[in-house]
Amino acid sequence: KLFDIIKEYSEFSSVEATYAWLQDNGFERDSFQFVRFNIPFYALPLVNFFIINEMGISNYNELLQILEQLQNSPSYNIKAMSYWLRDIELEKYAPVFAKNLFVNF
Repeated sequence: KLFDIIKEYSEFSSVEATYAWLQDNGFERDSFQFVRFNIPFYALPLVNFFIINEMGISNYNELLQILEQLQNSPSYNIKAMSYWLRDIELEKYAPVFAKNLFVNF
């Protein structure tokens, strides 16, 4: 069972995590644009007004506010680091990063 979970995890991209996070936070309508622009989860706090405007999203104030809240959330750094390591195929080094407290993204 554990290997099935690991296999599913490896097939789940950080862009899909972005989609799921936006869906969970009430931005269902805008989540597809983030997938279309290939925005990974770890890059969400870097999204600014200009990027959102390029996507054609009109309700940007609320979206920018929730992206800022994400960056300040306690779990963001850990999730972002794990998705980033997986996207560059270095997920086997995640325990080393965690052990040495390299979790600030």
